[in-house]
Amino acid sequence: MDAREYLLSMLREHDVVVLDFENSAPTPSFADECVGRLAQTLGFGSFKSRIRMANVPSPAKPLIKHVVMRRTREVAVP
Repeated sequence: MDAREYLLSMLREHDVVVLDFENSAPTPSFADECVGRLAQTLGFGSFKSRIRMANVPSPAKPLIKHVVMRRTREVAVP
């Protein structure tokens, strides 16, 4: 089970899931394949209401925003 699949399973059990990036920074591939595809699967509104991100390093914030916006414009792929 990859990170995105794990998060989807957690969302079946919880209303909100927190991604805490304390002491780490997401790589571009993780941001796209995990966070971006999660946003694509959930849809932008559900992603914004159900996923919380904590301690995202400032340099990574534009990357996360970019992949979420790009992926939510695409057709969802489960």
